Amino acid sequence: MALPPQHPETASHPDKRSSDRAEFDRKLARALAELAATGMWRSNYDPAPDRWLRRRGLRLRPPHYRDPWLYGLGLGVHFAVTWGVLMWLFVWSAEGMPVSLAIGAASAAGVGFGLFMALHMAWGRRRHRLTRWEEL
Repeated sequence: MALPPQHPETASHPDKRSSDRAEFDRKLARALAELAATGMWRSNYDPAPDRWLRRRGLRLRPPHYRDPWLYGLGLGVHFAVTWGVLMWLFVWSAEGMPVSLAIGAASAAGVGFGLFMALHMAWGRRRHRLTRWEEL
């Protein structure tokens, strides 16, 4: 069985991966402590899906330390697809709504939700005066 290819920077330096992981873990611990000190609910700053993905090896920053626009884009796409499919299955198809209109409505809802969440994360970061990820 062949091993997956390694990234050129870490192929010749196996210790780099472990030091990168240790650096991420250190920053994550500091970020979570800083977020806990704000009084925010843990489910807002360290959602269960994020914890699950981290346990599987994904290096995922807490939401308030991510790029708010990319975070909003991801949530918007997820919302549009999930909400659109559910609405199509339970409401729109029975009403005879054209598929193109359903896709447009789901897309508009996803854009609105994603934009709101991006602004909410940016506002939360400012409101709580959180340290930038690079400075943790």
